[in-house]
Amino acid sequence: MLSFVLLSLLLGTVFLALLVSLALSLSRARIELPASAPELLLAARAAGGAARTVGGDAEAAGSGGPPPMVFTVQKEAALRMAAKPGTKDYSAFSVLCASACRVRIAFDLAGGSFWPVPNVQSSLVVLEPRPDPIAPADRLGFSAFVRSAFSSRRKTLKNNLKAAGRPEAEVAAALEALGFSPSIRAEALRPEELAAVYGRLKAAPVPPLPTGAPGPYDAEL
Repeated sequence: MLSFVLLSLLLGTVFLALLVSLALSLSRARIELPASAPELLLAARAAGGAARTVGGDAEAAGSGGPPPMVFTVQKEAALRMAAKPGTKDYSAFSVLCASACRVRIAFDLAGGSFWPVPNVQSSLVVLEPRPDPIAPADRLGFSAFVRSAFSSRRKTLKNNLKAAGRPEAEVAAALEALGFSPSIRAEALRPEELAAVYGRLKAAPVPPLPTGAPGPYDAEL
């Protein structure tokens, strides 16, 4: 029994070393790092852990963006990170990631790649800092706005922002000025388009989240 446990630990260590080596190879081959940037952040996380780590870095990123990141996460979380507007996986977390990073799913990992074998499929995700991050001077404000915009997928963008404390007339005027339908939903807009709406409404900040409230990115994953 002891021999089996030791062998399992050894195999797990070897697999982790191979995974890190592969991730480093991918990052060095495809990510150009500025001289002052941290070299790389590697992580193997559950969906909620990934949301907290990526969300925290992307939310606080300034003009330099977050560090390059390579994650192994459940495929469900990877799809949300890389989702495009108009798809079922597109969410506030998708916008946060895309507004600070170029997100790419490198490949999938079957459950048999791990021990103990999980009941889910995983993916390796590469996040490269954007050279032109959205709202670099006001990441926290933009993040709060996006959370409000996606607070209920069944509601229009206008109604979600109204529920967050925005005057309805102000939201309607902003959408009209940008050429958007008053019935448009947040999931139909690209991060750049959401940033344009936010810019129009910036004079009326979104109320902050209550202290101790669950993180919205954890909740949606």
